[in-house]
Amino acid sequence: MDGAAAFADTSPATGRKLPAVSATPVEHITDVVSRARRAQAAWAALDLEKRVKAVAGVRSRILSRAEEIAKLVHDEVGKPEVEALLGEVLASADVASYWAGSIGEALEPFEAEIDPLAYPKKLGWVHRDARGIIGLIMP
Repeated sequence: MDGAAAFADTSPATGRKLPAVSATPVEHITDVVSRARRAQAAWAALDLEKRVKAVAGVRSRILSRAEEIAKLVHDEVGKPEVEALLGEVLASADVASYWAGSIGEALEPFEAEIDPLAYPKKLGWVHRDARGIIGLIMP
């Protein structure tokens, strides 16, 4: 890509011109992944309580900008603002709230189910640890 706008730059809702959005140049991907790996390592180093607090803070940040986000969704996707607010913004805040409230239990170690006939007197435990990053390719 040459840095030119790579995505639609006209609002489907209003027909107005939107700010240009350029695709990330391929030569920047290695740096982006390196930064993501460093951020993930820092995240994994935090204790669970600090991670829960950070995720809970996402809910507050979404809600504090709810109208702004709904307007952006309206402008960029064409959804009516109230539909964007109810179906995108508030739903995202609910997801952050759900994970902040349930992740502690979900990450608790638990005993693995092992067939006692195939493996007599054996037991095992599952411990979930932050492992790495994922990449999404999307417009």
